[in-house]
Amino acid sequence: MWGEIVVSVSCHCENVVLEFAKLPSYIRDCDCPMCNRLGALWGDFLLSEVIVSSTIPTKTYEWGNGDYVMHHCPQCGCSTHYTPTQLAKNKEIVINLRMLARKELEQIPIDQA
Repeated sequence: MWGEIVVSVSCHCENVVLEFAKLPSYIRDCDCPMCNRLGALWGDFLLSEVIVSSTIPTKTYEWGNGDYVMHHCPQCGCSTHYTPTQLAKNKEIVINLRMLARKELEQIPIDQA
């Protein structure tokens, strides 16, 4: 596909796995009503940079203007990522990097969005 997988993150039960080649240069701490409730820290990736797999398909939730669809694991409930719809201008997949080990997460600067 696009090279060697370096990073693999998963939800708590390991049903949803996201794999990508490198960590982003920063993480977004979004303060919108949805992200505030989730407590997620987001990393932006091109769709072509990420492999998403799951044994049981994710549950989805779309809100607001319909640009993106939030995904979470139907077994453990972890919010894992969101993906663009046809309406989105940005065609990125956005991953909840709280799934990283704390020592890895602490090495990435956080942008308060």
